[in-house]
Amino acid sequence: MSNHLTIATVTETLRFLLDAAITPVLGGVTVSTGKPDAATQGDRTPRVNVFLYQAAHNPHWRGDDLPTRTSEGRLVHRPRAALELHYLISCYGEDATLDDQQLLALVVRTLHTHPCLSPDLIDAAVATHAFLRESNLAGERELVRFTPMQLSLEEMSKLWSVFYLTQYELSAAYAGGPVFIESDDTPISILPVLERNIHVLTVAAPTITGIEPSSGPGLPIVHGVQLVVTGRQLLAPPPRVSQVLVDGTPTAFDAQTATDTRLELAVLPTVRVGAHTLQVQHLIPMGRTTQPPPSQPPLHPAFESNLAGFVLQPQLLEPPLLSDVQGTGTSPRSATLHLSVDPPITEDQSATVTLISLADGTTLPPVAIAAGDNPRSVPIQGVPTGDYYVRVTVAGVDSPLTRDAAPNSPTFGLWAGPKVTFA
Repeated sequence: MSNHLTIATVTETLRFLLDAAITPVLGGVTVSTGKPDAATQGDRTPRVNVFLYQAAHNPHWRGDDLPTRTSEGRLVHRPRAALELHYLISCYGEDATLDDQQLLALVVRTLHTHPCLSPDLIDAAVATHAFLRESNLAGERELVRFTPMQLSLEEMSKLWSVFYLTQYELSAAYAGGPVFIESDDTPISILPVLERNIHVLTVAAPTITGIEPSSGPGLPIVHGVQLVVTGRQLLAPPPRVSQVLVDGTPTAFDAQTATDTRLELAVLPTVRVGAHTLQVQHLIPMGRTTQPPPSQPPLHPAFESNLAGFVLQPQLLEPPLLSDVQGTGTSPRSATLHLSVDPPITEDQSATVTLISLADGTTLPPVAIAAGDNPRSVPIQGVPTGDYYVRVTVAGVDSPLTRDAAPNSPTFGLWAGPKVTFA
């Protein structure tokens, strides 16, 4: 692996390489790693300056470490970024003796002859600096290789005029890479596969075409009513097992009445008022079990149906009652309305009760219902005398009204309740 000292180690090793090659030929030459504007300061003493002006992602090695994690988010190997370092190597010296040109020739010759940073060279460069002692670049399997960059006159002008704000000096640009920087996170060791199994299955995914209450199409879905799920290939053939998910939670269905096109299940009491999803899964036994026979291998999802939806409505468990009715004659009445709502209203749900006049269909302003256990007592004020339907709204979902089911009744098929009378 390569740690956070990698870039600094590459720069120092490059400086060390050039210094070792230039000093025997032209003695007294200094090889530095400062910024170009700080390297000269009007001094024409022969020198070479190595400056890292850009660290770019290496296009050939970028993403080579992927994937670093499993689908569960577990780290399987260390993330590793691949970089390419761009250097500007500037040469300084007396113009009369063309020192800068001599130095540039030595730089080009050295990097053409020794383009790679060997482990021995890295170790020698690191040994001269205490702050690089923890560098582990020498153990990297890919050697850092330097190649010349062909910068145009415009690109070179921008480097000196925009970045450095100093006079131009004879320079050459080189790119060094690949340079890897790895995370120091510890991957989780994954156990080897015990068994390899191939399961050949015919494509027989379940399909849901409808959801309705067992009481009949178009009737409300409330607690205590069976859900009827219709579709195709709902019942999985052995050894597969069918499973119904309501909001992703496994929910039991009636295995005695289940068919390939019809499943029945009860709405769990934990299901709250509002919209919900339902899905049918086919599970298959796959893998191995640690239990002795006749235990079966664990079940795994094989096929899933489309997501279907239904809305659970609130309902009044008992007819609403009035108490403490106040008011006489034609004046509006005030009273306390007692309601038993199923499911009970929770703190995070908004709930209101609305009165609808049987005489002309006038709807009175809704009144808030406080959360808590049944029955709930709601103060009602300013209600004209007459009969009213009572409708409860919880989390934006209305409670159903009942119809007159007596065939001989003059109001057969019309709304019958729940209702209260303000006399």
